[in-house]
Formats: sequence, C-alpha cells, structure tokens
Amino acid sequence: MNLKTNISKIILNPPIMNAAGPLVRDYQSAYNISQTKAGALVTKTISLKEPKIPKPCMAQIKGGFLNCETWSEMPLSMWLKMLPRIKKLNLPLIISLGYTANDIAELIPQIAPYADAIELSTHYLGNEINAFKETVFEAKSKTNLPIWVKLSPNLSNLAEFALAAENSGADAIVAVNSFGPAMIIDLESGFPIMGASSGYGWLSGPAIFPIALRIVFELSQGLKIPIIGVGGISSAHEVIQMIMAGAKAVQICTSAILQGPKIFDKIAQGLKDFLHRHNLSGYEEIQGLTYKKLKNKKINYAEISIKINSNLCNACELCKVSCPYYAIEIKNTAKINKELCFSCGLCITRCPRGAIKIINNNK
Repeated sequence: MNLKTNISKIILNPPIMNAAGPLVRDYQSAYNISQTKAGALVTKTISLKEPKIPKPCMAQIKGGFLNCETWSEMPLSMWLKMLPRIKKLNLPLIISLGYTANDIAELIPQIAPYADAIELSTHYLGNEINAFKETVFEAKSKTNLPIWVKLSPNLSNLAEFALAAENSGADAIVAVNSFGPAMIIDLESGFPIMGASSGYGWLSGPAIFPIALRIVFELSQGLKIPIIGVGGISSAHEVIQMIMAGAKAVQICTSAILQGPKIFDKIAQGLKDFLHRHNLSGYEEIQGLTYKKLKNKKINYAEISIKINSNLCNACELCKVSCPYYAIEIKNTAKINKELCFSCGLCITRCPRGAIKIINNNK
C-alpha cells in the first residue's frame, strides 16, 4: 500500500500535513508535529509586521471552531532564527507567507533558503483579482521554489481566482481557508466569545467540511495543477472523500488542535486500513473517483428504496424518532412502511450500526 505522493517535486508520505496556523507557530510546535506521521510541516503565516492578536482568540463551538487569529505573532527576526532548526526536522517545510506583493517581495529572499515550497495566504487580499495575480507573479519572480496559493472562501468567484493563480504560475492550489466572519455570544455576559473588537471570528472544523469538499470537487474539474484539500477534516474518512473529490493531498488544523498531533498517526493508519479493505495498492487509485462515477453513471432516483438489515439493527429507535414521514416502526427491529417511505435517506445517516441501506431496484 502506497501513501506516497509527489506535489511540486516534493514527496509527501503520507499525503497529510498541518494547515497554516498555531500547530507550527515555533520550533517546539513544529517538533511535536514532526514526531507524528505527518507528511510535511506548514508554518503559521509569516508577514513583515506581526499583529496584535486579540484574546480570547480560539473556542470550540457546537459543530465547529471559531478563531480570530490573523497571522504569526512572532516577528520575522525570530522566524529567521527558528527556521534553520525547523528545517532540520527532516520533513518537507512549507512556509506560509502573506500578504501583498510588496510583502512577498521582501520576505521570500529571507526565508527561501529554508523552504521546500511557499504557500501564499490570500485571506486578506480581498476580491481584487489584479492584486491577487500580482502577488502570485511577484512570488514566482523572486524564487524558483514551488508556489502554493491558499484560497479564501470569501472570494467572489473561487474558480476564477484559482484559474488566475494557475495562469500566473502557481504550482498548487490549497482550498480552502476558514469561513466567516462568524459569531457566538456568551449567554451569561452578553458579549461575543471572541476577543476581537467586532466580536467576530472565523469558522472551521466539521461544520465547513461539506462546503470545502464541494469547492475541491468543483476546482478539480477546471485546473491542471494539484489541489490540496483543507477544511473540517477530522478522520481518514474525510481525507478519503477529499481525495475522491480530486485533492492530491490534504491539510488539517482544527482537529489536530482539539485532538492533539497524534491525529496524524490515526489518519495515516486509517488510510492504510481503507486501502487494505478495498484491495488498493495506492490512494491515487481513488483520486477524482467521484467525478468519474457521476460522469459515467446516472442514477434514477425513482428506482431507489430503503432496506433495513434486521441482523444489524438493535432497535435503538434513532431512525424512527427522526423520520419526518413516520414511515418507520419498531417491532424487535426497525420496519419500513413502503407506502409512507419517501426514500429521503435521513435514516441511513442516523443509523449508528450501518443497518440501513439504499437499494437500487433497477439492478
């Protein structure tokens, strides 16, 4: 089973890495990630002037995670002292930089000796596509290193900006950054839980995964350069979905903050287990699989029905409680009333034992 891939002549083994953020904010945090099965290290975004990060700046919320961090609070001078040590950790090092063309022009010559690739964060560039292209052009003109461009979901037309990055010389697209602004209010005080003056933060975690997955799926159909999927990944299941959607590798942040760096080990093992169960020699055999499936096979939804495997059902009633058509009864096991069932599929996703399946009656 092969978990190795090549992006921009950088070997990732496995094709998982942290996303730019607090997971690699200094040498010690980089060292902690390097002791796992991560395939590369990505630094927190470095810029010319360090920001004053409001506090509190991170919080777990229902379904996700909020943060109001901006970029690295470490001055460039400290990064230039740390990067030689981080480089010796024997993992490909992707250095995240921001934000304007002028910033990039000054930063690249100083950090290039330590980087295997440069990731451009575009989160604060806004929707001005000329400024976006200028930043990519400037980066390409200052180095022969691969340039990865990380897209903000707030761009007016993600596909247009991704194609502009490719045409400007980008070597890979990283999709997608956190969503927002978003807000949660503390009930006791009435104040927002984020310490930013606006009270706003950026949303990440499981809540954004389906949107990030859709973005990767759509971008993969129009780009020639590799896509690195990021957003809401918390297990091997999401990694596999990203690969099926067209990603060549993935980045992980929120779940590695909440569960700790060892999540990279769990996900790498989960990828191996999936390949073994499906008799696959490498994960690239499933890259882009979903588009191929949809292109080659149309589904007639009128011919679909729901079936319950009584041997697996333990009558927990989750399916019955949530059925909006009142089509499920519990008689030792769950039973489907075919006249009432709308085949909406909700019960399939609710069943914790995999006892409910879609049946294509045309087969």
